Amino acid sequence: MSHAHAHTHLAHMKLQQAARQYAMKAGGFTNAMADAQSRAAKLTHKELRNLLDPIRHAVTQAKRGLLVERQWLQLCSALNIGQAIEAGGVVRGLTPQLDAAHDALESISLRATGTVQPYQTAPWKCPTLYATELAALDELLTVHSFQLKQISYGEYQAAWKLATARVRSAGGEVVAGEPIVICTPTNAAMQSAVDGPAN
Repeated sequence: MSHAHAHTHLAHMKLQQAARQYAMKAGGFTNAMADAQSRAAKLTHKELRNLLDPIRHAVTQAKRGLLVERQWLQLCSALNIGQAIEAGGVVRGLTPQLDAAHDALESISLRATGTVQPYQTAPWKCPTLYATELAALDELLTVHSFQLKQISYGEYQAAWKLATARVRSAGGEVVAGEPIVICTPTNAAMQSAVDGPAN
């Protein structure tokens, strides 16, 4: 995510949070009730669109062979938040799809830069993506969209915090408010990046 776009996205999310908090200014019991209702409410259509549109665009660009590092980072953020939602237990049973997306993102980064660490000195050059990687990215979009439609605003905030904490504890970076994956390539991912996916 570009810093300007990330700041705009973060500012929009903060504005929506401020609007939610403004609605709770009555105080006392009413305030607690309004807070609970706000956190229990599903994400709005606008919030869903703001969260999913960058992911849709990144997947489209990947299919065109035009994926840039910023979009790879957006996909990593979606993956991290998706894994945190899965761990939170609200929406479960999607680990295989999330694991496939993780492996695909590792392989893509390894071929694009020679490393799975974002913001390294090696320039990003979008590699040709394998059909299995494109399928995994499509599935990531489908799974993450499904997850976000099932959870409340409060559950999304909890997942975002968990994803951010996990990334930081693994030595990763949080760039402009987005938890960015720092992958440690598995032997399978490194082999796939070199030889292509096993069939």
